[in-house]
Amino acid sequence: MFGPDPAELIALPQADVKILPISNVTVEELARLLVQRVADGYHDDLRSMGVRSFSIRVTSGPGQGAIVSQELFATDEDGDEYLREKLPKCYENMELGDNRGGVGACEKAKEGYSEERERSISPPIAVVTGASSGIGLETAKVFLEAGYEVVNISRSACPLSSVRNLSCDLADIASVALTANTDLERMISMGNKHRKRNVCLVHNAAMFFGDTAVETNAGNFRDSLLVQTVSPSIINRSLIPRMAPGSSIIFIGSTLSEKAVEGTLSYSTSKHAVVGLMRATTQDLFGTGIHTSLLCPGFTDTPMLQKHLGDDVESLARNNAYGRLVKPEEIAKLVLTTAHSPALNGSVLHANLGQHET
Repeated sequence: MFGPDPAELIALPQADVKILPISNVTVEELARLLVQRVADGYHDDLRSMGVRSFSIRVTSGPGQGAIVSQELFATDEDGDEYLREKLPKCYENMELGDNRGGVGACEKAKEGYSEERERSISPPIAVVTGASSGIGLETAKVFLEAGYEVVNISRSACPLSSVRNLSCDLADIASVALTANTDLERMISMGNKHRKRNVCLVHNAAMFFGDTAVETNAGNFRDSLLVQTVSPSIINRSLIPRMAPGSSIIFIGSTLSEKAVEGTLSYSTSKHAVVGLMRATTQDLFGTGIHTSLLCPGFTDTPMLQKHLGDDVESLARNNAYGRLVKPEEIAKLVLTTAHSPALNGSVLHANLGQHET
């Protein structure tokens, strides 16, 4: 039925209609429904084959999909026994009548371990701004190969079919806030507002304008700061409560984060500001288990560099110890390494092939 007018009615045979117990036909709800149907209908069969957990992915097209995971226990008591193996001291104290902590402490420990177990069967997720080209695109590739789900936030879609795209103008605060607080939050929580996941958030997007102290466009300057500092802070504010210990926030800076050259006023200023944003974020996240770092690539062979420097690129390539530009995939691999290295928390890391200083 499409409307009250009989001319707009379409009759369908009852045998061709299936009513599903879902509110909306979305990939997330369909994935949850399928997982529940499989768990209810094939629980014992799966257990007999040694399956302890499984995941189902539903996609509606390239870059659009959702994954839901389910852990299987033989009985209700099996879940408690599984926890007992992981929390032996707590249960030992209970059985010996030790009131240090008591039942409440064990229940709290069980709840915490259940959250940890849920994270362990959910794939980690990388959120990359500007993953449509250059360093961002290569970063998406590297994280996909490492088993991450990948989400791209930018105006242009990432060409990789496995990447989910959120169209967003990072120079528009309202657009960023809406994306971060709705679509992105749902991707992370997967319908559970209390859920936390292992997240690597990569602030890669940037804008470059060839401007100087006496020839500066205020609108361009503003947009550069919005994309590289204000929007990352908005996304951080939304995602940090969803990030489990072991997560990371990686900022992509530049050689110009700690120096400057002529004709790069807004870009150099913005990249310097990213250093402050990273360091302040590090201080604010003490005790959360989330680490932050700033990776500063040297001159990298990206479409943005080629667009703005043209023939001058070759002279730049001769300005380091290896006589070539940094490859985007080299930076992407360093991003993944940094994401797995909490010892680098608060660090500013330069990757420039050894630049010649004059």
